[in-house]
Amino acid sequence: MKIKRKPTEREINLLNYLIDKAHFAIPQDWKDRLLVSPMNDGGMGSLTLFFQFTTDRKRSFGKQISDCTFTDTDGVEVIVSLYADTNGDLYELDIWKTDFSPLKQIPLNNFEQVETSPDNSIIPQVKIKKNIYSFLKEYNLINENHFIFLDRSIYLTGNKLYFDQLLDKLTMLLVKEGLEENGEEVNAIDEAIEDTIDAVTAAIDRHKGCRTK
Repeated sequence: MKIKRKPTEREINLLNYLIDKAHFAIPQDWKDRLLVSPMNDGGMGSLTLFFQFTTDRKRSFGKQISDCTFTDTDGVEVIVSLYADTNGDLYELDIWKTDFSPLKQIPLNNFEQVETSPDNSIIPQVKIKKNIYSFLKEYNLINENHFIFLDRSIYLTGNKLYFDQLLDKLTMLLVKEGLEENGEEVNAIDEAIEDTIDAVTAAIDRHKGCRTK
């Protein structure tokens, strides 16, 4: 069972910035009604978001509604994305510290805009191998909200932007692991990363082909 709690002042401040930036329609008393559940992301601060009317229904990824970046107190860049579910309710706050270390502190301000417009076109469920699923979970590269288990198979779900960001994370992890370690263990990690990059890239390419037909 997921632990639900009230968001902290800094989490509320970050969410408020993202919501205002996107002009996202939301109840005026959302700050009093919102509950959050920390996600297993290695301490980077990602949250599943709930209102009382969403806690008992089955929910799935809808679209990205806003994003920003900020610099952690140790100088590392942090990329933040806010997602809604298919019903248009707040769903997930994805926080990615680009060196994969735990987040030290959300700032009270100094958030920076991401200039690119999000591609919210949904990529059909991408079937992945069990070893890729295990790798993604072990390295906290994707949150559990984006896994679907169906007929003994495992699928990834998300939009074009989410998969692009996953590729960025994988590429940076490949560089990080290559710099920090040597030997057979790292070769196995490299192989898992490259297999995952191939699977995600193939899904994006298939998606591009479908959209151009």
